[in-house]
Amino acid sequence: MKKIYLLSILILTSAIVSAQWLTEITDINIYEHHFSGCDPCAPSTLGDSSAYDFVTHQHINAVGPNAFDVNRDLIEHNGDAWSPAPFGFTSDSSSVWAGTFGGNGTTKYVLASGFDYANATEASVVNAYNNGNASTDVDVVQVGEVYIGKIRDLDYYVVLVITGYQTNTDNDFTFDYKYTDNPIATAAIDENDQVSSLSVYPNPTNGKIGLQLDKTYQDISISIVNQYGAQIFFGQFNNQNLINLNVETLSNGIYYIVSKADGQITQQKFVKEN
Repeated sequence: MKKIYLLSILILTSAIVSAQWLTEITDINIYEHHFSGCDPCAPSTLGDSSAYDFVTHQHINAVGPNAFDVNRDLIEHNGDAWSPAPFGFTSDSSSVWAGTFGGNGTTKYVLASGFDYANATEASVVNAYNNGNASTDVDVVQVGEVYIGKIRDLDYYVVLVITGYQTNTDNDFTFDYKYTDNPIATAAIDENDQVSSLSVYPNPTNGKIGLQLDKTYQDISISIVNQYGAQIFFGQFNNQNLINLNVETLSNGIYYIVSKADGQITQQKFVKEN
């Protein structure tokens, strides 16, 4: 009888874990960065409201000195100002202004028709993503559509539902979203360095760092994350065991290298100083 009771507890516990509810953020608005009220239309009119970072959960400027930015998971796509043209989003090169700005090129989305957003769990989100056709581009959004994004090719997912859309005066849409546990932020707040297959040197550094892996890996992704969990660099490498990075432009402070090599995630802290 005790064995049956214990087994029931284990089954119930497992069900609770697999049905873990997700954190929700609501009323996010994405604009076409030139809007009908601008006079003249400067490049940054609504630029800080036309891109979104799902790691730090905040708007960021879609218009900047670099065409692409590792923190731009979602930016405006299609829909020139003053026109009723279709309007969507992308993580790649925006069709607005001939691709003069873009996202990070790694976050991908699937259209999850019929997905139960209200009762979304991590398991249901991952399953729906794996059964969809992933793309960096969503050409046109419509109210009620649900999209699932895999953020920066990491085991971190968001599910968003389009709640508003209009092209009458300003091209813009609104959405709510839920997100799974973020491995980037988790690593960044972990103060306990661990014995790892990744070594970082020199540490502290005032310029360049070397990332030494314990062996040659076929697929490697490297993120640099600050102490608040924001990703400030992302790169992908193949068939290497030593990677050199230039961090001269980073402000002084504590950072984390998060590596994903052949599916194994490790992290190491390093200090940038003059």
